[in-house]
Amino acid sequence: MNSGRGSVFCIRKAFVTFVSAALFGSVLFAASTAVVSEPATGQQINYNTNACRFTAVGGQATSFHMTNSGCVTSTINSCSYATTSWHTTAIRFMSSGCSFSVNSVDTTRTGTLNLRARVMTVGSFRDITVVITFQPPSVPITFDGPTSFSVAAGREQVFFASASAGSQTISCGNATGVDSTILTVTRSGCYFTVTAAASATAGDTTFTVQLMAAGGSTHDQTFTITVGPVSSITFEPPTTPLSVPAGNFRHFDVSGYASDRDYGITCRYSGALHALISRLGFVAPGTTTPTGPASGCNVTIYAGDTAGSASVSVIYNSAGGDEVIGVIPVTVASSSALGFSPPSNLGLRVGQTITINARLYARDGLNTVTCGDAEDPEAKITGIVRNNCVYEITVGDTTGATHFTVPYSSSSGAELKGRIELTVSPPRSDISFTAPAGLSVATNGVITIDAADYASDGDFVVSCETITQSHTLISSINESGCSIRLTAGGTAGTATFEVPYISSGGDTHDGQFTLVIGDIPALSAAGCTDGTFVDTTENSRVVGSNNDLVEDCQALVAAQNHWAGVSANNDLRSSYFLRTWGTGTAEQ
Repeated sequence: MNSGRGSVFCIRKAFVTFVSAALFGSVLFAASTAVVSEPATGQQINYNTNACRFTAVGGQATSFHMTNSGCVTSTINSCSYATTSWHTTAIRFMSSGCSFSVNSVDTTRTGTLNLRARVMTVGSFRDITVVITFQPPSVPITFDGPTSFSVAAGREQVFFASASAGSQTISCGNATGVDSTILTVTRSGCYFTVTAAASATAGDTTFTVQLMAAGGSTHDQTFTITVGPVSSITFEPPTTPLSVPAGNFRHFDVSGYASDRDYGITCRYSGALHALISRLGFVAPGTTTPTGPASGCNVTIYAGDTAGSASVSVIYNSAGGDEVIGVIPVTVASSSALGFSPPSNLGLRVGQTITINARLYARDGLNTVTCGDAEDPEAKITGIVRNNCVYEITVGDTTGATHFTVPYSSSSGAELKGRIELTVSPPRSDISFTAPAGLSVATNGVITIDAADYASDGDFVVSCETITQSHTLISSINESGCSIRLTAGGTAGTATFEVPYISSGGDTHDGQFTLVIGDIPALSAAGCTDGTFVDTTENSRVVGSNNDLVEDCQALVAAQNHWAGVSANNDLRSSYFLRTWGTGTAEQ
């Protein structure tokens, strides 16, 4: 026992000497050569290894206390150093009782260092491992929060000065440069409460907050506060009711249905629930576990087992000082079968883009159907852009059949993947053109041609581009798509022109048209054609059967043109109707 007391006395004496040196000369710890015998019996000393981890910044001192930090969980009497691991050429340590100070001389030091401190109690001692993690000083501070806020006169706004500097902690100073006639700014940590004076004039005002990192870096951040008058919340319910499957739940953000100009909006909920809604709560999107009651403008609506129309009452509050109750319609959807009918004949050329409204191919009764991001399992599609259920699909240079799938979700809770087939054709020209025969018009006459009748490109739609050619025999060309209206000039002859075709498959072709312009003076008197010229040499009804001409107006006009000359009439009887046609006689 005497030997044990002597050992304890030696320890305490050495510790007193150590403390004295630390207090009077800030003496660095040197290597201990004292040999301490552990007593045969004594109280167990416990410590928390996780709490024995501290952060130090290069070139700065970091202080910690063995018990106050939670490192040692037992009651201890004193502390001392144990081995030479407490001293290196780059790190210095000082202590006062069980409070220790670690100072890294090397300002660029990083990484971790394990140190040992000896703690003692009655009849026992223990060497505690302390882990020091060194960080470099002066890590730049990055401010990553909003810098502009709005508040109504006589109201307040709370915001957080969000910033980072690596893993170093950030602290905030008080606001400076505050115009006290407009604002009052208080701080709790890095949370700031801005209160606008009731008499404040509308407009912008600023103040500055200094942010400080544990490594010594500082950053002065200026905030702009827009002071405005107390205003009025406007509420517009969704045009389509929020849909929740019966017996299920769904997450919504209801903030977008109310606004108060530039003022912030908060939400809470009325106590009375609709009979078809079991409760309101909050479930983080993508999870199924409720985390608590409805809070803020993010809400999870739990539907009952009965389908029908319901509503949720949201109490909106504004930083502008106003409050309004918004009634949001909700549909509790019945369960049904989500069906899919794929489209057919969707063809593209290599490298082309097609727009597809996938909503046309899936239905679930009266329940709402939405679409997800399309999937390309064969990797033949180079681009897919989605806007709700409308997809822009761009194919690559691989020809043949391919497909993509659309994930559908119904408000009834049903889901399926719809497969949409595509056919990719080579990038060659497939437009076929058949030139029309016998196109004719009288001089100064008008003819309309549907150019779409003479060109095709398989399953692709063929359209007409603008005619760029001109011909001296044609006075004007008017186009509406493939409908071409030509007005002939006053000179007979043959005119040619080209119609530029383009197909939805990407092909182009110039189709050549021939138009015969004839001298037909009798047409204006006959009034029985639109100006189409009929060549008598190709009309069998003209030859050898004059009595049949009255049965065919166009053939009659042709015959008049052929025989109307004076010399031609010399061979006809004066009473023959061809001589008197157009003179008002009964034969006409």
